[in-house]
Amino acid sequence: DLTGLSILDHLYHDQFKKNDSFSRTLFTHSSIFMVEYALASLLLEQGVIPDYVLGVSLGEFCAAVIAGYLTFEEAFQAVIIQAQMLETYCPPGAMMEIIHPHNLY
Repeated sequence: DLTGLSILDHLYHDQFKKNDSFSRTLFTHSSIFMVEYALASLLLEQGVIPDYVLGVSLGEFCAAVIAGYLTFEEAFQAVIIQAQMLETYCPPGAMMEIIHPHNLY
């Protein structure tokens, strides 16, 4: 509702193939947050109650919800706004992975 777009519709659209790039920040950040929150909720339902929570990057939003500092809706709205700001004001970027055996040195 916050964006007028559906991540599920995007992922399961007939034209979207498994090997297509899933790189739009609005979708990736929202998806990461939703998976983090779903996993945390499942653990809580199973009786795994943390003494402390800690998050890094997008995980900070989920940790704030689990800690009771923010509601899910407040955190999700912040994730959406952050993604929109990144898409609007930051140049496109990428990540690179270098796979190298650690025992060569």
